[in-house]
Amino acid sequence: MNRATPQLRSLAKHLIVSETLRNNSSEAKNPAAFHHVAEELRPHLVTLIGAAGFRALLSRALAVATVEVPWLRAVQVQPDGVLEGLDELRRQLNPTEFLEGKVVLLAQLLGLLVAFMGTSLTTRLMDEIWGCGLAHKTASVTHYRKRAREMRKLAADHTAEDVRNEIISLADDYDRIALSADGTSEIPPENIDFGNGEKK
Repeated sequence: MNRATPQLRSLAKHLIVSETLRNNSSEAKNPAAFHHVAEELRPHLVTLIGAAGFRALLSRALAVATVEVPWLRAVQVQPDGVLEGLDELRRQLNPTEFLEGKVVLLAQLLGLLVAFMGTSLTTRLMDEIWGCGLAHKTASVTHYRKRAREMRKLAADHTAEDVRNEIISLADDYDRIALSADGTSEIPPENIDFGNGEKK
């Protein structure tokens, strides 16, 4: 079952692009950004569901993601829960295609977290890891518009074309989410779909 809702995809792209920028990478196709996000999640999830549980969750996310992104079939989850094969693939794919694959995979992982842990626990966990206030900001149109402006400013200042284009794409995603509120100051809770039937 595909659990990568548009909002989870936007969130996944935000996390990956932010990690790319934070680590001063000049290549959006660098696999390190995904690894950093996964490594941030790993200890917290291992505490909650154990090492085997984390590995199973990541394996399931990978299996579902390959339906949409066939080249991910070349990636394997190692016994320690580390993904193997991304580094080799980045040399064979264009940056946009490679980034989209990472976004889909991370969005599927986040979707599984929501399915198994619930929306509230997942957002609290992400708040704890990244301090992004998702539990409170998810429904804020003002927040998304502000993030879109921030992303466009970052894009204007960034010299690497691949990274700049992906930052602009992320800004567009934020604008689309804000527009989904249809002119209200807050996105109605019933319109926020985390892919598991729960409403935020």
